[in-house]
Amino acid sequence: MKRIAALALKDLAEHAVALAMLVLFMGVAWALLSLIVLAQPATVTYLEVHASLMRFFLPVAGLALGNRLVVAEYHGRTQRFLESLPLGRADVILVKLALGVLVIEALALGSLGATLVLAITREAIDARFVAIIAARTATYALFGMCWFTAMGMLGRLRVPLYIAIGVAFALVANGTELEVSRFGPIALVADDFVLERTRWPVEPLLVTLALAAGWALLAIGLATVREGSVAETLAKRMSLREGVTLVIVVIAILIAWMRLSPPNQRPPYEWEDGGVLRAGDAPIEIMYGLEDARPDAEALMARLRRELPPLRDAMGWAQLPTVRVALSERLDGSTFERVTLGEDDGILVRANYRRGPEWDEDALLSELVGLVIDDATGGRALWEPIEWPRDGIAAWWPRRDEPELPETIELRALWATRERGPDASRLRAWDRTIQREGERVAGALAAVGIDVLEEQRGRDAVFALGRALYGHEPPDDFRAVVHGWLHPLSRTLREAAGIDERALIEAWYARLASLRASHRGAWMPRVEARIDVETADGLPTIVARATLDRPPPPGATVSLAHFDDGPFDDFVWPWEPQREERAWPDGERSIEMRLPGRYGPGSRVWVALDLEGTPLGAPMRLAEARVEVP
Repeated sequence: MKRIAALALKDLAEHAVALAMLVLFMGVAWALLSLIVLAQPATVTYLEVHASLMRFFLPVAGLALGNRLVVAEYHGRTQRFLESLPLGRADVILVKLALGVLVIEALALGSLGATLVLAITREAIDARFVAIIAARTATYALFGMCWFTAMGMLGRLRVPLYIAIGVAFALVANGTELEVSRFGPIALVADDFVLERTRWPVEPLLVTLALAAGWALLAIGLATVREGSVAETLAKRMSLREGVTLVIVVIAILIAWMRLSPPNQRPPYEWEDGGVLRAGDAPIEIMYGLEDARPDAEALMARLRRELPPLRDAMGWAQLPTVRVALSERLDGSTFERVTLGEDDGILVRANYRRGPEWDEDALLSELVGLVIDDATGGRALWEPIEWPRDGIAAWWPRRDEPELPETIELRALWATRERGPDASRLRAWDRTIQREGERVAGALAAVGIDVLEEQRGRDAVFALGRALYGHEPPDDFRAVVHGWLHPLSRTLREAAGIDERALIEAWYARLASLRASHRGAWMPRVEARIDVETADGLPTIVARATLDRPPPPGATVSLAHFDDGPFDDFVWPWEPQREERAWPDGERSIEMRLPGRYGPGSRVWVALDLEGTPLGAPMRLAEARVEVP
């Protein structure tokens, strides 16, 4: 017993600096996670600090500890000195395993204790809840140390095995119906790790304990079989021939898995028969639910049956995707919600299509046309260099047979060009144009461009451009990128539509000048607006101010949209931001909206100020900016 204690003290003294660095690493990680959670405006539980540490940082600590205690010892062959001492072969690995378990358990349970101190003053925590979390934490940590110890004993095979296990889990998760998150140690730190307060996860605990015992026995077996010669052989570096052979075997196994495993078949998305209209001659479905909404659904169905099949023919598609519209009376008549479905399930939009003063059927049709184009191209139509014709065709399509575009479309286009026309650089940075002007206003500007193309070269040129850009789904690999480089929009306009891009833009400018003259009396204010971050009552406050040269129409409202955009300028979709709304005071020319304390220091927030209830029939964007909260 004294010899074993001496061996344990020797390991502890030898690795004291490394263990201290490990404790420091976990302490810093815990502190950073605590600051992140405390800085959030809202959180479910402060115990998420402990959960995140267990999921992401404890495995790193376990890997480092296993490498330090086992891999370094056997790779450096210093275990031979220990084997020459009057100790059993199992004693060496048992001491290392016990030391590793004690250290990793101390780190894990120490994190739990510190987090409980942080959380206990902010939320209700009882003894049963603490016991459940402690059991999950201790069992998870025990498994991790046993696993990393056994993998360390496997020597040169450990890295290929790590990769193989990771790939196998990914294949099982993506290629089968099995839920990896409900398996053993993963289930212990799953989403309900710090949320489940009453139910003991008996099965995951038992499975994890069994796995921990299995890995521990494997480590002991490798250390003792054939007097330790197997472990010593595995500790040697892998030869080039062995490495190449192993890579070939792994690749062959992966290829065989991918070729032989059955595809992950899931049932297609379908609606039940009750309260649903289905077109007999086109894949169009409209859900109306209550019987009194059926007449409105029938009117919408008649419009979609007239409009969507001609779009299919014009774009040269073999068929339309399934188009579904679901009634949602909580929305207004010009606001639509896109619902993400599976790859082959078509498109689904929620809309309030009840006939009323707010109902905008053209806007819904434009939305559906754009989504159908996206589906037909596998989303490639949203690639920024070729995106504006997509938005233009979508907004132009509902009134393509009218002698002129609707007045609201023309007014929106004039508003979008109040400071800058549709020059080539603005068209190529179309996502930025959408963010600055709003989706419907930018779409109206693009619709005028499509209408100008029809005026200059005829409707066949519009359809030819649509077929060239969106008539087929491009390959999902580098060929699509190469094709985009070799066929920029300027070349496609020239080859498919028979017009030079510069000539189209010049005609576009001329049309806008003519529209500006014909709508000289329209309400089109000059605006001075800005968005800043100030400090008010000790809180960082986002402030949006706008001043018009004339008051807006009575009943106008203003909304402040805001979204935490993170460190990069990602595109902000219309449904992502939160909105604060208020009425614009009648007769007033200025307004100020404030967001106090909504975002913490370091947040980067996208903010837009929109005016609604104007002749545009769509939100009039007064200001847009990305601001950083100091």
